[in-house]
Amino acid sequence: MSACENTARSYLTDRFAQTLAGEAIRPVDDPGRLAQALANWDIQSHRALARDLEPSNILLITRTQGLVAGASMVLVDAAATAGILEPSDRLVPAIADAGRSWSNLAGRWGDLAPPGARLDERLARAAAEVRAAYRQITHNTTTLAAPEVIATRPGLPQATLATLRAIRAGAELAHVVAEKGNTAGLTGPARALSIRAHNDIEAGLVVNPPEGDVVWVSPADILARRNVPIPRPVRESLRTASATTVSASATAAATADLTIANGADRSLDVAATSPALNPLPTRRRSLLEPAFTPLQRFGGAQSR
Repeated sequence: MSACENTARSYLTDRFAQTLAGEAIRPVDDPGRLAQALANWDIQSHRALARDLEPSNILLITRTQGLVAGASMVLVDAAATAGILEPSDRLVPAIADAGRSWSNLAGRWGDLAPPGARLDERLARAAAEVRAAYRQITHNTTTLAAPEVIATRPGLPQATLATLRAIRAGAELAHVVAEKGNTAGLTGPARALSIRAHNDIEAGLVVNPPEGDVVWVSPADILARRNVPIPRPVRESLRTASATTVSASATAAATADLTIANGADRSLDVAATSPALNPLPTRRRSLLEPAFTPLQRFGGAQSR
């Protein structure tokens, strides 16, 4: 390892000395970074799911969706503090429920991912960019910033709108991931699947078979660290967790869609271009306040 690093360093020093003199980074106040990162993530996650069935890739997708939900709650709280979002009794709980569902589903797909499995390179880069784009807004170096601090950052309106749209798009992604859970021939490490099967039965998540205790995974397979077909209890609990994620994501998407439909896009655009955003505006503008009445929007037709 040391020899390889020294060789690479000498190669770069001789040929790219001017480039190595500085570090190329995005501007801190780039308002479109999060929106671009989330759009690229949506593309790469669907491509990874369409190409092949790799539990390691699905694990990364579910974990990243849980991160999106958690970061969205932070941005919604900061937007409410900034006065560009009216506090909602439905939006935050729905996003939180979706985040818990994604995290639970990630733990189950983690049992199917073999140790050291390789990730899709483009998917991994897209996930890393999503994490970095969120941290640029929500963190101070390594710690989570207070809502009052996040509320003063110039990219907050665009980030809030982008994360609401990502929550809305997460419902469709949950359906695709659920379909992968029904794929025949799923396998995983013997030890992890054996533990998961017995734990699910003990927790009452799966009905105990009438014949009593069943050895779902052979001890020989566990000792040899083989990949084995997914046991029936694990498959049933995976389907249940997938269905729960679909339901929670659909609820969060509907709530986010309602927020956007009620004028969120226009109010955030106004807040983004308003010079009064930083410092905090003196007039509290509601993100949920419609920019126009339903009759004006639909030309006299009844709003949906």
